[in-house]
Amino acid sequence: SHDLRTPLTGIIGASAAIEENGDRIGAAETKKLAADIHEDAEWLLRMVENLLSVTRVSQVSRLKKSEEPAEEVISEAVARCHKRYPDAQIRVHLPDEMLFVPMDVTLIVQVLINLIENAVRYGGTPVDVSLYHRKGKAEFVVRDFGPGIPPDKRDTLFESAQVQADSRRGGLGIGLTLCRSILAAHDGEIDEINHPDGGAQFVFTLPLEEEI
Repeated sequence: SHDLRTPLTGIIGASAAIEENGDRIGAAETKKLAADIHEDAEWLLRMVENLLSVTRVSQVSRLKKSEEPAEEVISEAVARCHKRYPDAQIRVHLPDEMLFVPMDVTLIVQVLINLIENAVRYGGTPVDVSLYHRKGKAEFVVRDFGPGIPPDKRDTLFESAQVQADSRRGGLGIGLTLCRSILAAHDGEIDEINHPDGGAQFVFTLPLEEEI
């Protein structure tokens, strides 16, 4: 609830400032307040999308799995991230072969969006998104080139109460916890491995064939 109240409070405060003092504040301040409203609205949208995904993944028996080309799923996630972060440099690295992965495509796109947007917000750009074929599994890697995850945060990184520092926000919220839940429902796994050359690197895998 705190994650939802924070952007709503920001939207109310900034819009009230424009409404009540619009004639007295300058154009630059008005533009800044409008940008704050936009940023808070984007954050709220992400939270709503995650909450909808929580509802969907809680009904594991209703997951709508189909074999999807992983390359197109990555492209969809990157395109949606570019709408929110048009200046972000997101580099995609794909294998020569096309990988078809059984998945609920809506949920896996949400996993990728969460990881890419976290990388942009906390590590900056560029962000590398890579796909590999590893022993009967599709391996997705999202890497940034920022400071990486502090050692004291790694053990609780995927817990719902875990909060990362952010200049304007309370933290990662339910994003990483949701990612783990979605992947578990797909018989997949996720882990964070700080890259030896710097930056955080999230790796998740999905089986290439449905378990019978």
